[in-house]
Amino acid sequence: MNPQAEEDLRSGKYLFGRGTLDMKAGVAVQTVVTRRLAETVDQFAGNVVLVLTPDEEGDSRGILAALPHLRQLAAQEGLHYLGVINTDYTAPRFPGDNSFYVYWGAVGKLLPTFYVVGRETHVGEAFDGFDANLLSSELMRRINMNADLCDEDSGEVALPPVSLKQQDLKFEYSVQTPFAAVLYFNMATHAASPGEILDRFRARAAQAFDNVIAYLNAQYRRYCDRIEHDFRPLPWKSQVLTYEELYRKVRGVQGGTLDRSLDALAQRLGAQEAAMDERKLSLAIVEEVWRQSGLRGPAIVLFFSPPYYPHIGVPEGGTMAEVEAALKDDAARGEPARDAPARFYAAAERMLRETVQREQLRIEKRHFYPYISDMSFFGLSARIPGTREFIANTPAWGRGYHLAVEGNEDLLLPVVNLGPYGKDAHKMSERVLVDYSFRVVPEMVYGMLMEIFRGDR
Repeated sequence: MNPQAEEDLRSGKYLFGRGTLDMKAGVAVQTVVTRRLAETVDQFAGNVVLVLTPDEEGDSRGILAALPHLRQLAAQEGLHYLGVINTDYTAPRFPGDNSFYVYWGAVGKLLPTFYVVGRETHVGEAFDGFDANLLSSELMRRINMNADLCDEDSGEVALPPVSLKQQDLKFEYSVQTPFAAVLYFNMATHAASPGEILDRFRARAAQAFDNVIAYLNAQYRRYCDRIEHDFRPLPWKSQVLTYEELYRKVRGVQGGTLDRSLDALAQRLGAQEAAMDERKLSLAIVEEVWRQSGLRGPAIVLFFSPPYYPHIGVPEGGTMAEVEAALKDDAARGEPARDAPARFYAAAERMLRETVQREQLRIEKRHFYPYISDMSFFGLSARIPGTREFIANTPAWGRGYHLAVEGNEDLLLPVVNLGPYGKDAHKMSERVLVDYSFRVVPEMVYGMLMEIFRGDR
């Protein structure tokens, strides 16, 4: 046990156990608050819907299945949703951090993926080919953990892109050089749209391609010098395509035949593997479109693999003065329905202020919950900037992966995360701070709900 965990254990202030922090404590908070609401239902006029969703850390199937039911419930009962209170866990942001945190929004996530096509050759004729692994490695070097690629908004900086996979696609031993490779990155977003992320990663891919071509020419020149052979520049040219560009190029020739072949491919793979991994499916579709294109490597095809989590920010920087000013502007334009976010955030602000005064705790408000969360799907809509670019560059879209982006406007909601506090999620030393998590946090959630409905009493 690490020294900090041992100190917390001896203090008697923490409850230890795998899953206590992420996510049982949050479920416990919502259960307790729901029971209290049932006992005090005559004290407010409004409705609270408890939604418990599994599979958040997989593909968020729980919340995606819940969204249609929430829309149906609203239609049946005449409900107008005001916002979402989440109770996902919170933790120190850095070593020695003693603050507690509440979050007024959620980080987003994209999975930009590179299909790298080389030019195979025999190892005895190495300079006649183009090693896909070399280009893949240069992409990794230029992108992975690169702080220049961090997304930023409202003074908060997201984590840099992080590698989740790198693999060449040669699965047997031979003396042929690797002909293709794949790699993808976890990209956290605060403000950038999928289209903007695509542009940034495409620029890095072009730089990586140019670097590798320059490196190969330099090494070939040195090799020619050593064997006393005339040097001639290698024939390679940079070729970076988005999936949308590749798809349009092939469909322009083949028409609907391409779509039918891709549908058949997805069905065949689904039949072979009951729970087909959506990343594998995406790659298989890109490989097939590339094969049908008749193009030759070297090349890079940039696309998105699932999953996608939209980010949710706070309007206009998130101060209540700004939200209320926007509300007045809406009213002047005859758009009073947009008062819901102002009402929701005003309740959160009052609750936080009262909690800090009552408990004498240092509780900081931040804009973006830093971990992947189901809250993101309350920011999902076809009208969100970049949605078209995401769909067009996601090969598995409609062939195994789909998000209900149409007709989702009624569930574009403000979100707040009021979560239990602890340390070492997903580790054997996972633990939750008992008093704050099981006394203060339920009081905050209940207090915010009472603030929301204060005007309706």
